[in-house]
Amino acid sequence: MKNLLKFSFLFVTCMLVFAACSDDDDALSIEMKGVLVLNEGSGTGSISYIKTETDSILNNAFKQVNSVDLGSYPQAMALSDKYIFITVTTNTGAGLVEVVDRSNLKHVTYFDGFSYPREITVNGNYAYVSNGKYKGAIHTISISALTMDEDSILVGYGPEKMIVNKGKLFVANSGGYGTDSTVSVIDINTKKVVDTVFVKHCPKDMVIDANGNIWVYCSGVPNYSNGTFYNSGISKISSTDYSVKSFDLSNPSYAVKSIAINNAKDQVYFITDAVYCMDIDATSLPINSLIDDSFYGIDVDPLTDNIWACDVKSYSAPSDVVVYSNTGQELKRYTVGVIPNSCIFNR
Repeated sequence: MKNLLKFSFLFVTCMLVFAACSDDDDALSIEMKGVLVLNEGSGTGSISYIKTETDSILNNAFKQVNSVDLGSYPQAMALSDKYIFITVTTNTGAGLVEVVDRSNLKHVTYFDGFSYPREITVNGNYAYVSNGKYKGAIHTISISALTMDEDSILVGYGPEKMIVNKGKLFVANSGGYGTDSTVSVIDINTKKVVDTVFVKHCPKDMVIDANGNIWVYCSGVPNYSNGTFYNSGISKISSTDYSVKSFDLSNPSYAVKSIAINNAKDQVYFITDAVYCMDIDATSLPINSLIDDSFYGIDVDPLTDNIWACDVKSYSAPSDVVVYSNTGQELKRYTVGVIPNSCIFNR
């Protein structure tokens, strides 16, 4: 990835792909302020850039800028002030963290040596990477120095989503190629695990509400013989004493990004057979859906409060990202890459 070609080589290609640009525009010089969609791909992943002001789309944007593929099966993106960090997992499980300039997607550096990198989150001067099919670990990257700590922090099996709350890094241990039902709590100053919280089985996605409580989406253990799931649900972890209140799910989703929250942080969205909206003070799951469709991932736009849903209908052809209002009304639909799993809002 470090051997990048000169930008002039790609001028004509980018002009053809980015049809929304005028004849005088050079796609490589575009400041990518808008929505970035991460596409896992069927063999090679990609990033789609959507300029919401003009509804223009640049698919395969990373390759258009850098003249190399992003890599196989990218999983997650995270923003810092200057960079975007992207976890990329290869066919063999090994992978890397690609670092690009936030303004234009130009390659800056990368970190390798992972066994199975999954999620990444940014807090202050550090990016945290979850890694491992089996017994997992968290790796810490200094954003200012662009260096990675030699030592990692051991957590549960198959760590996925991480979230920082009150000086603690919460890690959802999904079980990976096995099972787990824990959330590891790491003190970000000492880089030590200080607590382990038990939730429903296979926790993989999390959000924080207005009260500082953490909502954990747990997909459960599948029984392939009858299509049921064991111990799936949504667990709410108290920010004060780490006590847990759980809600059972009878039809969980295996979406990569299964739960999101509005900007006021008082309404939680989650995916099962449809998208549901739940008040953070509710004592039971909602009966009626907000959006009568299921998706591979959902995110909320911090500017508009709209819901962006990854609508994967094929594992080998381009799919759609659909934008909904917070009342569930479809607003727009964009065709992006193969298997979109999430959106970040780069503004």
